[in-house]
Order: sequence, then C-alpha cells, then structure tokens
Amino acid sequence: MMLLRRALGKTTIVHRANVIDGILQIFSNAKNSIDVCGNSKFPLKLFSYDSVKKFREKTASQNVNLRQRYIFEITKENVHYCKDLTSTANNELRHMSDIEANFAVNEIEYLGSITLQDVHQQAIYSNLREVVEQQRSIFETLWNKSIPAVDTIAEIEKGVDPQFLEVISDRQKATERADRLGVIDRLIQASTQRGAMIKIICPLSQVNLEIVKKISEKAPAIRVLNGGSSHSGLFIVDNSKFLRFELKDPKAEEFSDAIGFITYSNSKVTVGSSRSFFELIWNEHVQYEKIREYERQKEADRLKDEFLNVAAHELRTPIQPILSLSEILRSKIGDSEHGEFLEIITRNAKRLQQLTQDILDVTRMKASHLRFIKNESIYMML
Repeated sequence: MMLLRRALGKTTIVHRANVIDGILQIFSNAKNSIDVCGNSKFPLKLFSYDSVKKFREKTASQNVNLRQRYIFEITKENVHYCKDLTSTANNELRHMSDIEANFAVNEIEYLGSITLQDVHQQAIYSNLREVVEQQRSIFETLWNKSIPAVDTIAEIEKGVDPQFLEVISDRQKATERADRLGVIDRLIQASTQRGAMIKIICPLSQVNLEIVKKISEKAPAIRVLNGGSSHSGLFIVDNSKFLRFELKDPKAEEFSDAIGFITYSNSKVTVGSSRSFFELIWNEHVQYEKIREYERQKEADRLKDEFLNVAAHELRTPIQPILSLSEILRSKIGDSEHGEFLEIITRNAKRLQQLTQDILDVTRMKASHLRFIKNESIYMML
C-alpha cells in the first residue's frame, strides 16, 4: 500500500483510492487497538467495499487480541453494515447521534478529516506522535459519551426510532434550537388543535405575566401552576421525548444570554424519570395550592365568625332594654289594644334575643368554647 512507504513523522493529504489504502493500513499496522469514528455515511461509503470487509476479518483472525472499537450514527440505511461489525470477536460498536467526525486511529497512525463524496474522497494522514495521541484522546471522549449499539440496532430493525441523548452546549446552537421550537405558540397550537393535555409550572411573576395571559386567553385548557422563585430550567416532557433548557441567567433580557445548554433525548428511562419528577413537583404544587386555599377559606371563616360574634353582642345590648321597658309599659297600660302591640314587640324581641343567642353559641362552638358533656342520660351545654 502506498502509505506504508511514507517516512515517519509526516502529515499529508491523500485522495481517492489512497483513502481506502489508508484505512487498510490502519488495520494492518495495528497491534492492540483500532478506533474508528464516523457519521452515518461512513459505513456505507467505506465499509461497503468487499476488500475492506475481508481485510478487517483477516486482521481480526490473525490477531485475536486486537480490540476494534467503532462509533457511528446508526441509521436504517447503514444498520446492515453496522450489525456486520458486531459479528467479529473483540469488536465493540456504539451509537452517537449527529456526529460528523470521520477518522480512524491505531497506536501509531491517524487517518482523519475524511470526506465521503463519491467523486472526490480525501483525508489527512499522519504518523506524528502528538497528532495520534490527540486523536486517541478525542476518541476516548466520544466513546464515553456514546451509547451501546445493541438497543439501537434492535429498535431500527423493529421500526422504532433509536434512542438518543444530545447535550447542546454551544450557546448559539442551543438558542437556534430553542427559537425553532417556538415553545409557547406550539403549546397553544397543540392544546387548541389537537386537544393535548398540557401542564406548565413557572414563576407567575410580573415578568412573564403577559405570556401567561396569552396562554390563558388563547388556550384556556392549558393548566399553569405557580412555580415560585425556582429557576430550575424549562422542562417539556411527553411520552416520547425530553427537552431541558439549563438556565444560566434567568433574569437576562435576551434569551441567548439566559440559556446555558440544552439536553435533548428520547431515552425511555430519561423520559420516564423526568415525567415522574414533573408529576411529583406538579402534585406538590397542587397540594400547596389546596393548603393555601384552605388557609384563605379558614381565615375568611374566622373573619365571618368574628363579625357574627361582634354583631350578636351588639344586638344583645338593645334587646334587653326593649324587653324590660315593654314589661314596664304592659303593667301601666290597661288598654287591651295597646297591650296587644306590646305583646307583639315583646314576642319579636324575644325571637331576636334567641337568634342572637344561637349565633353566639355557633361561634363559641367553632372557637371550642362550647362543650357537650354526657353524664348518664343527661346532656348539658356549658
């Protein structure tokens, strides 16, 4: 192969067929390990060649201790080639979404920046120690962030979207993703047009008052709970995907300044745990609102009872003189007609007196000042 004749300590650009030669050389010169990373096109463009497949299998059979690790974005288009990799002993395959790095590296050589156009393939070859060590370190980082391919392959074969966990730390990219979502408008649309059940927990502050008002006016079915002063980020969770905006500065005027990074995943475990967490917080806030409503009702009842108690006492003050003076007038008036008038006054005054006493008894009972005591068959009110 052409690259084998190159001097040590060199970095060069290779083209077309030499790219395939470079891949074969990486396998040929590997002693203990080969690490390959590529996007979804890598297995289709490079591992689809019979010469590459046979050379990989030959290398594995001649060196049974050779460890081969692969990171690809596994899709339904390349799943056949990816699955073929797992049939060889000591081969390990992992999946990573949206990866665009295409390179292969062994202990002493690196072939990277591989372009996969049909007409003009090219790559950078290097056997500089610093370059090789750097690329091996990069691969280790990607390897630790990728996920085992077994479940991904099984899901693709069953027609299920593969699981992914994406962390977008670049502020501009995260902001662009958030802007494309159009969160509020899409929530309103989902509620009004598709009847989706939507729950939102957020601080009901003056800052977002207009947003909450817009939601309540355009989509009254959306339930919004006050999240207090918490700034734990924005969660959007349904039965299939999970999205979280990690807030860096919640008070920033520009969204791009407020957001730190985004976590985006359709992992069943992540979605399930996030949904459970949301429901836990939701139920906690619902119970808190019920307690607050109970306290408000309790305070209203206390004020009402206090008013009734004061009113009853105020009524007792004029009732007693009315009754007393009516009795005095009755003893001095002999006219039967005026006596009937006094009887009416007395009777209604006594009714008012009894009503006043009943009101006081009720307020005392609520205030626990009135007790019922049972003594054999005798019941007493004190």
